[in-house]
Amino acid sequence: MFAQGLNTVKIKDYELPFIKFGHGEKNLIMIPGLSYIMIPAQVERRKGFSAPYAEEFTCYYPERRPNITPGYTTEQMAEDIFDFCEVLGIKEACVQGFSQGGMITQWLAINHPELVKAAVMTVTLSKPNDSIRETENWTNLLKQQDDEAALKYMRNISYSDEWLEIHENDPVDPVAQEHCRAIDQYEIMSDACISHNAFDRLHEIKCPVLVNGGWKDHVVSGQASVEIASELKCDLHMYAKLGHGLYEEDKNYHARVFDWLQQNCA
Repeated sequence: MFAQGLNTVKIKDYELPFIKFGHGEKNLIMIPGLSYIMIPAQVERRKGFSAPYAEEFTCYYPERRPNITPGYTTEQMAEDIFDFCEVLGIKEACVQGFSQGGMITQWLAINHPELVKAAVMTVTLSKPNDSIRETENWTNLLKQQDDEAALKYMRNISYSDEWLEIHENDPVDPVAQEHCRAIDQYEIMSDACISHNAFDRLHEIKCPVLVNGGWKDHVVSGQASVEIASELKCDLHMYAKLGHGLYEEDKNYHARVFDWLQQNCA
């Protein structure tokens, strides 16, 4: 029904872009984090992410719902993912969420246990902390209308010193304006990160869970990953020297998660 690559689906009264890669019988919903660059500009990047899973899973990367209003929460974003799955006829799926995507994954597993067979929560948190206010700095930089400076700052706060040294002179690729998120929408999503609090309901999650965190994470903190895993008594993998961008820095990340999914997403 939908092609490999970029697609659009009608959900209620709006059109939602999403990326699809893979041809496996199992479904893997990949929920990205807060991003200024929208899904239509990320096709090649997401194709690379999908490669380790593509034989066994069909991977879906949905964009956030358009035109959200102030006060929109991560729990509401999870309902949008549920609506996306319903329209596509996805009855069961494994779910992997990164950063804000991990927050959304928590609510999806709490409120729709029949959908989520297994969950991977990477560089995320379950309750507010001081680190997450870093997203306010991102919003303020974007408001200054200096996209290159903002994207460089986000890169510098997310990756290890070793990675940054290697990529110090890499240019920030320009992104067509139609693929950049409106600042008001970005700010609402940033606020949703800051206010996210599902900690007291984590015990309702019954599916297998893998938490991945980095001790050098300056966006959500490494301790936030430990808190989730301790509450869920689930599998935890901590990176001693990596931070918020660990899933891109560690070349074995997706292969390791795939191995875990093979064992826990029957």
